[in-house]
Amino acid sequence: MPHTPADSLLAPFRGSGFRYLWLAWLSGNMTMWMHEVTAAWRMAQLTDSPAWVAWVQAAGTLPLFVLGLASGALADLLNRRRFLAVAQAWIAVVAAVLAALAGTDALTPGTLLLLCLLNGVGLALRFPVFSALVPDLVERRLLASALTLNALAINLTRVLGPIVAGIVLAWQGTAMVFALNAVLSILAGVLIWRAPIVPHVPPAERPRLLQAMRDGVSHARTSPILRAVLFRAFIFFTQAVALVALLPLGAKDIGANGTTYTPL
Repeated sequence: MPHTPADSLLAPFRGSGFRYLWLAWLSGNMTMWMHEVTAAWRMAQLTDSPAWVAWVQAAGTLPLFVLGLASGALADLLNRRRFLAVAQAWIAVVAAVLAALAGTDALTPGTLLLLCLLNGVGLALRFPVFSALVPDLVERRLLASALTLNALAINLTRVLGPIVAGIVLAWQGTAMVFALNAVLSILAGVLIWRAPIVPHVPPAERPRLLQAMRDGVSHARTSPILRAVLFRAFIFFTQAVALVALLPLGAKDIGANGTTYTPL
């Protein structure tokens, strides 16, 4: 049976709300990958300690595990669009501070690590609420296409982010990469704010945050499929983070510079 245009992969883009949100997701993920490679490279320039360089990756990832559950609960209790815009504003401020400190050579290993942790907090706030918004923007029959497009945006930026970061690193240095991240984060926030999204109506009787988190854990425990997905994701990301964490030092050992490091 042939697919109708409404059944095509691009069908979710017919809704302006999803278009705006997808572009914001694309812009926001560009900043994530650009920050990741640039912060790790900067730390490798500031210190030769493997521990310090590895902690950059840990600082960006740890908040996702610690705050992800709370952020998901807040996505159900608060205005989702406003919450997502605030998360993007948080990331923009962190990027701007990084740009200012890097541009004045005032960035120390400790300061960089702290700002990477704060950037990770912004990402932890952003991810669950974005996922919660998508089903509100597309019809149920288009949800699979919408999720595929979101995955495409992540994988596309996973490639483009390091390439763009490498070009800017070679051209103007790390401060300019962080400044570009701030601009892209602001752009993502504007797109979110302008998106014609129907306001999320929180439940009339709002449960307490801890109760909402307990309900989420209880649901995951009683769903074999969800448990399997979470377990596989944990195993995959644990190995992926371990591989990427010390990559800057490996690149530095073979004589790579800011331009040749990112394609690695």
